[in-house]
Amino acid sequence: MCRFIAYIGNPLVLDEVLFKPDHSLIKQSTHALEMKEPLNGDGFGLGWYAQDIDFTPGVFKSIQPAWNDLNLKHLAAKLRSNCFFAHVRSATRGYVSQFNCHPFNYDQYLFMHNGDIGGFEKIKRFLRRKLSDDIYNWVQGQTDSEHLFALFLELFKQEKLHFNAENTARLFLATLREIKK
Repeated sequence: MCRFIAYIGNPLVLDEVLFKPDHSLIKQSTHALEMKEPLNGDGFGLGWYAQDIDFTPGVFKSIQPAWNDLNLKHLAAKLRSNCFFAHVRSATRGYVSQFNCHPFNYDQYLFMHNGDIGGFEKIKRFLRRKLSDDIYNWVQGQTDSEHLFALFLELFKQEKLHFNAENTARLFLATLREIKK
């Protein structure tokens, strides 16, 4: 199972959450007891906002295991943010590739997901038909998560709504209803 954390609050150095605590995301990824192999080693991703620079997120992804990537350790010790996502991948769908690592970003938006869309291979073509050329060409990976986000983005663009929590929740529910069709 993948593992992730989403943080919004007072600015903090990412290392304080990702590495230092006894049950940090990185330590959990090396002790995944429910797995046959107790390691989440299929890549990771980090997305953060530095709103003093602009409103688009910084993103770093790697197919290295998170617990074995010195670049992640160095970045986490120097990045301070009040809003970030971190995801450690345990691949169930799609190849081990940076394109399949979360979080996914489009403009100022970040998205990650844990779980599996049952029967995804049967509905993948249906979902892709609903995408405009812009969103269709944005999709680079094979995961159900990226396709879920793409459909959400498509609905968001069609509705031309202001981005806020209420509209996001409403459109995400609409996205899930669309998938269930």
